[in-house]
Order: sequence, then C-alpha cells, then structure tokens
Amino acid sequence: ARAELESNEQKAKDENQVRYRQERELEVLAQKLNESARECKNSKHQQERVISEKEHILENAKHDKEEAEKKHSVMELDLKRCVNLLQRLVQRITKEVAEHNELLVKERDDFEAELNLELQSARLQAEEKQKRAQVEDEEVTEKELKELEAFTEERKSKLEQDKVELMDLVRVAREQLEKDLIQVDKISAQRGRDRVREADVDAKKRKAERENKLRVFNEIELKYDAMVDNQVADIEAYFDLLGERLDRHGQSVHKQTKMERQRAEEKLKKRMEMQLEENQRRVQRELEDNRRKMAEETQAMIQAAEEELYVRLREERASRLALIEQKRSQMKREIEEEYVRSQVKIREELAQSEKNRIENVLSVFGVDSVRRGELALKEKMEQTRPISREDLMKQKEEKENFDAERAELIREMAMMDLELQELEAEG
Repeated sequence: ARAELESNEQKAKDENQVRYRQERELEVLAQKLNESARECKNSKHQQERVISEKEHILENAKHDKEEAEKKHSVMELDLKRCVNLLQRLVQRITKEVAEHNELLVKERDDFEAELNLELQSARLQAEEKQKRAQVEDEEVTEKELKELEAFTEERKSKLEQDKVELMDLVRVAREQLEKDLIQVDKISAQRGRDRVREADVDAKKRKAERENKLRVFNEIELKYDAMVDNQVADIEAYFDLLGERLDRHGQSVHKQTKMERQRAEEKLKKRMEMQLEENQRRVQRELEDNRRKMAEETQAMIQAAEEELYVRLREERASRLALIEQKRSQMKREIEEEYVRSQVKIREELAQSEKNRIENVLSVFGVDSVRRGELALKEKMEQTRPISREDLMKQKEEKENFDAERAELIREMAMMDLELQELEAEG
C-alpha cells in the first residue's frame, strides 16, 4: 500500500510536470500571439480573432485538464482496489495463520493423548511383566518347595524304611536268640548235668556274645540315631539355606525387575522425548514451509498486481504522452496556420486599404493638386488625432485582461511541458 501511495504521488508529480510543460507551451504560443497582436494591434478584427483563438486554446486546455482529472480519479480507484486487495490478502493470511495454529493445537492435543495412552500402556505392560515375573518366581518357589517336600518325604520314607528294616533285623535277632536259648535249654536238659558246666560256659560265652551283639546293636542304633539327627539337621540347614537363597533370589528378582522397569521407563521416556522433539521439529518445519509458501504467494500476488499496475500505468502514460504530443502538434500547427493566414490577410487588408486611400485621394483631389494633397494630409492628421481618455482606459483594461489570460495560458502550457519532460524521462 505504501508503494502504491508512493507511485500515485510520483504519478501526480508527473502530471504536474506535464501541466507545467503544457503551460510553457501555452506561454510560448501566447508570446507568439502577443507578437502577432502587436503586429496587428491597429486591426480590431485581428484582435477579435486572436481572442477567439485564445478562447479556443483555453477550452482545449480545460478539456485536457478535465481528462487529466478523470485519469487521476481512475488512478485513485486503482489505488483503492490495490488497497482492498492487500487488505483481503492480509485477512486471508491472518485466517490461514489462525487455522494453522488451531491445527497445531489439535495435533499437540492428539500427540499428548497418544503419549498418555502409550505411557499408560507401557505402565500396564511393566505391571503385567512384573506380575508375570512375580508369578513365575512364585511358581519357581512353589516348584522348589514341592521338590524339597518331595525330597524330604523321600528321605523320611527312606529313614522309615531303614528303621523298619532295622527293627526287623532286631526282631529276627531276638527271635533267633530266643530260639538259641530255648535250644540251649533243651540241649542242656537233654545232655544232662555233665554238660551243665559246658553249657554254662557256653551260655556265658553266648551271653557275652549276645551282650556283645547287643552292644554292637546299641552302637549301631546310636550311630543310626546320630545319622538321622545329622540328616535332620542337614535337612533343616538345607531348608534354612534354601529359604535364604529364595529370599536372596526374590530380592534379586525384585531388584532386577525394578531395574528393568526403570530401564524400560527411561527408554520409553527417552523415546517419547525424542518423538516429541521430532514432532516439534516436524511441526516447526511445516510451519516454516507454510510461512514461506504464504510469503511467496503473497509476494507473487503483490508482484503480479504491481506488474499489472505498472503495465497499465505505462499504457496510460504512453496514451497520455501520445495524446499530449498530438494535441500539442495540432495546436502548434493550427496556431501557425492561423498566424500565417492572419499575417497574409493583414497584409492584404493593409495593401487594399492603402490602395483605396490612394484612389480616394486621387479621385477627390486629383493627381497634380498639391493644395488638395495638403488638405487631404491635414484631414488625415485630424482623423488620426489622439484617442479620448475613455477609449484609452478601455484599451488598457482590454490589454490587462489579455495579459492575464496570456499568463494563465502560459502557465498551463509550462505545466504541460513539465509533465511531458517527466514522461519522456520516465520512458
């Protein structure tokens, strides 16, 4: 809009220069008319003709001035149209910027919603993974406990079986001992008294053996009880160690799960931050591209409008220049023709008046009458005596009016010359 205003101001200056050039041309023409008026000042008919020519020139100048005002109004309408076009462009750009901002806000809200959904899904996945790991740990613990219970039951069943076998051996040994005692009693009873002593010795020997066996059996039983106690202590220690290991394993699993969850959260957070930065960069790039495209479109539209306006102004300037040049040449040609015709007519009228005067003098006084010639000269001098005061004032007023009109005509021709020079300089 500022460029349009500056161009319109420049055009107004150009028009003023053209008017000034026209005024100069009119001044030159007025000078020529003044010279012609001075040459034919004694001819009233010639003065009226000059006045009519001057009025014709003034009418042409007024017509040119009206055409210039019309063209100026057309240029003002073009300027208003350009301003309206720029306002519409500004409104369109503002609307597109608002729509783009709304789109960015909507995309940001959608991205935040997607990010929240992804965070919730990641949190749920981490919780599910933790629960699954906990369930797996519980399953492993239950499995190990079951294996331990099975091993314990197996050891207990084996101990019970060994104990039953040992009791069977003891029972068998006692039965055998009782049988041996019964048999010894029977043998001693059968052999008699002779062998009582041998039997007693044998009995003592057997008793010693029996006591020895009983002592060995007691030692075996004590060893077995000690072994069972040691195995039970080992099993309890194994249970304690297994519990400690299970606790340590649970702690390590919990710690590892916690670390994995933290790493997953950090990784997800980092990925989300990278995605957010990428989206921000993408949105920024899209915004810059849209701004650049809008600026290019606006610049192209402004340039197209300027080119169209410049072409129109060049055409108008060329048409105005051609019209001014045509009118100037036409006015110059008409003035020159009128001047030549007026000079020829004035000379013819002067020659005819002189011829008529001579013929009248000759017809009245005769050719050789000196007295009559002197009388005619005297009458002529009386006829050409100075004019009255009223006639002098009237001639002075007419001369002032003529000078004022001539000055106005000269000024308009000078403005026309100035505008023509500016148009030629621009061309």
